[in-house]
Amino acid sequence: MNIIIKVRNRFIPLIRSLSVVLLTAVFTLILSGCFLLPEDEEVMAPPVVLREPTVQKIITEKVRRGNIENKVKFWGSFMSPVQSDLFFTDMGRISSVNAVYGDHIQAGDILAKLESDDLDMQLAQLDISLQKAKLNYDRLKEKNEMSGGSYKFEMEDAKLSIDSIEISIASVRNKLSKVSIISPISGIVSFVNPIKPGQMITARTTFITICDPKDMVLVVKVSQVKESMPVGKEVSVGFNGTTYIGTVLKTPDDNVNEKNANFKNTYTISVKGLDVDLINLNDTASVEYVLQKVDNVLLIDKSSIRTDNGKSYVNVYKDGVIEEREVEIGIESDNGVDVEITKGLTDTDEILVQ
Repeated sequence: MNIIIKVRNRFIPLIRSLSVVLLTAVFTLILSGCFLLPEDEEVMAPPVVLREPTVQKIITEKVRRGNIENKVKFWGSFMSPVQSDLFFTDMGRISSVNAVYGDHIQAGDILAKLESDDLDMQLAQLDISLQKAKLNYDRLKEKNEMSGGSYKFEMEDAKLSIDSIEISIASVRNKLSKVSIISPISGIVSFVNPIKPGQMITARTTFITICDPKDMVLVVKVSQVKESMPVGKEVSVGFNGTTYIGTVLKTPDDNVNEKNANFKNTYTISVKGLDVDLINLNDTASVEYVLQKVDNVLLIDKSSIRTDNGKSYVNVYKDGVIEEREVEIGIESDNGVDVEITKGLTDTDEILVQ
């Protein structure tokens, strides 16, 4: 037993030494193992894709020859300069109005009346008296024929009664004419006073205007026309899908003293070859007025021109080279597309348009 203890005591230092060596080796292996782990790989940049260089497409347009015009377009209305202003000759209160704007009326039509109940009653009573007087005369005439002429005196008296009643009727009708507007002509109503029934109106105040539909002209307000038109100037008139030739008859200066408000501050245009039966009062028509026109000139698109400090330039493309060139322009078309070139280009040049 003692021997065993002694032996064990002898080996304890050795065992301890071996344990230290073993632990040291294990620790070394662990540390070396950490260094043996794979390192993080670097993130690779995506490969560069080589593209072909962008080539700008050049679009050109050849300078062309052609005609160009600058015109303006506006609208007018058909009216008649031949008009009759109708009015009451007495002051009174409006009783009835039998016409509206645009009505076709006939000569003799009663268009409006003032209040006149007494006169209307008088006329009705006189008409009855006249019928009775005529019946009495006819009866006496028959008796006179049957009696061989013994009722001659009575017939004369009956005839005088008829004449007297007719004179009274004429007098009342004359008074009624002063409180009535009766059209003296056939035509179209082109104006009706806005005074309504029940309102007062003074004598000789225009109440209704009648125009002659056989004498229509085109009337254009000066506010429609941006460029003045001289008398005698020909214009193009479009109406109901047909184009007609028009001629300026009057300008606003010629209509300064015009009493008809429809013709003040207007151009008056006659239209050749237009059937007046196809026109209604106030129908509209288009008018085109050519301001400038030239033929066989050099033309390019307006969008190809660059302006700088009051000068105009275009890019001319020739033999692969782009050259900026100064040009002078003339007429511009009314649609804003074409421009006349008066200097700086020839009809062999090509213009860069994009």
